[in-house]
Amino acid sequence: MKKAAALFAMLVAMSVRADEAQDVANLARRAALDDRVALYDLGTYYYSGRGVKQDYKKAAALWTKAAEKGSIGARNNLGYLYFEGLGVKRDAARAVVLWKEAAERGHGEAQLHLGNAIFRGVGIAKDEPLGLAWVICAVQSAKNQAIHPETGGGPEILAFAEKEVASMSSAVTGRSFANAKLLAEGLIDMYGRPNWPPTR
Repeated sequence: MKKAAALFAMLVAMSVRADEAQDVANLARRAALDDRVALYDLGTYYYSGRGVKQDYKKAAALWTKAAEKGSIGARNNLGYLYFEGLGVKRDAARAVVLWKEAAERGHGEAQLHLGNAIFRGVGIAKDEPLGLAWVICAVQSAKNQAIHPETGGGPEILAFAEKEVASMSSAVTGRSFANAKLLAEGLIDMYGRPNWPPTR
């Protein structure tokens, strides 16, 4: 019985790998034609190592092309690569620029990253009320994106953003907290709407 289960597990794994290899091949063909979604998705495969050998440098190159074609999600992901120095030279200031571009287009995860960077003063001047405001905006965007999951974000970003708001709120008190709430209202009005059409 154990041998049959092991064989079944191996066959399933081989089937999944074959399906992923086919997906990668299809995406590579479309990416060669500069298809924005294919560039983004193929970058995700290289970032995660799903169906291909993990390669952050290739992910960065693909997401750069996707971002040039208008992908907001690629800007967010590139920001993360620059922030962490994965496949590119670490550059927190460049990460902040990319996150700001995506955040201003309604990308909840980028709003969260941008808010954290501003709150902590990493790659940009420290401004706790503004950082908190961006994270509050990320909560609203993530709620909206949960309604439209094809736009990215959603429950995972919402949960993390809510925890960050609680943590940051305890550090920002009095007038600074009141300023953060006012700033957040403006950011939500401008950037907290659902991101439609999908922009990965």
